[in-house]
Amino acid sequence: MNILVAMPKGEVRDSFLTPTVLAKLESLGTVTYNEMTRQYTRDELKKALRDCDIVVIGWGVSAITGDVIKDNDRLKLIVHTAGSVADYVDATTYEKGIRVICGNRLFAESVAEGTIAYMLSVLRYIPDQVYGLKNGGWRDPAYAHDRGLLGKQIGILGVGTIARYLMEMLQPFRCSFLVWDDNYTVDPAYLASVHARQTSLEEVVSSCPIVTLHASLTEKSRGMIGRRELEMMPRGGIFINTSRGAILREAEIAALLEERQDLHAMLDVFEAEPLCTDSPFRKLKNVYLMPHRGGPTVDYRATVGMTVVEEIERYLAGAEVLEHEIVQSVAARMTKHN
Repeated sequence: MNILVAMPKGEVRDSFLTPTVLAKLESLGTVTYNEMTRQYTRDELKKALRDCDIVVIGWGVSAITGDVIKDNDRLKLIVHTAGSVADYVDATTYEKGIRVICGNRLFAESVAEGTIAYMLSVLRYIPDQVYGLKNGGWRDPAYAHDRGLLGKQIGILGVGTIARYLMEMLQPFRCSFLVWDDNYTVDPAYLASVHARQTSLEEVVSSCPIVTLHASLTEKSRGMIGRRELEMMPRGGIFINTSRGAILREAEIAALLEERQDLHAMLDVFEAEPLCTDSPFRKLKNVYLMPHRGGPTVDYRATVGMTVVEEIERYLAGAEVLEHEIVQSVAARMTKHN
């Protein structure tokens, strides 16, 4: 069994494919590596895949679609070490019978964990108070009215894998949830089990003190959230985005947050990254910014790597059901980064 690791040599590959993970991978077949410190070009990838049964990919690889695989009848499995596969596969991939697995569920779990950290940071003014104390202050009255997460009603926009992990992780906090999803009706029995109710976008944003965005970026969702939606939030409301910046109408939201200092936002992602130095978000005291670090944490990457390698092992053993397989209908709903 010939396995190609298309990820270029370097820190990112090493963080996912640690020596322990590589030893496991190499026990499953003959492994060839991209020995360059850059991604393959499309022509280089096409050539490298000719004698390949399985390919392991990561962020930034050329899409394994169209001319790259049109004459390739050998490739049977694409293994993505990251989350969304939307940029790397398409209908052609599935028409050729190539199966796809990825670390999406583990990425989602880590983003859910990060979202909770963001909620608590804003509720308790943690960044402000840390900065104030380090600069000689003590119990600044501006931050005297801190709040907690216990018993809060949380609004969730987009009920995918991240949102489900988030609701389950928040059960010990005794939170309840209002959720909105424009794509499908969520199973009422599942919602009841996590103290959630599906409702309108308007009710979510107008009723919940915290609203967190977890929708995928698609042409339908691009620019979906702007001033009209967020100005319905109650006083003291907190809006969190760990999804994609392009889902927001950023200029409108920046203007609203400048006018309404009673609202807060925690933004981890932006339409253009890195965030430009003159972004109005940088100037607003009621906006907390993170440089797209919602998840997964670096220490969790090795877990992702071992998980997808174990999926390869199950595939080679003839398993019909793979725990981390992404079927075509799911891939079509995933976020495209490019």
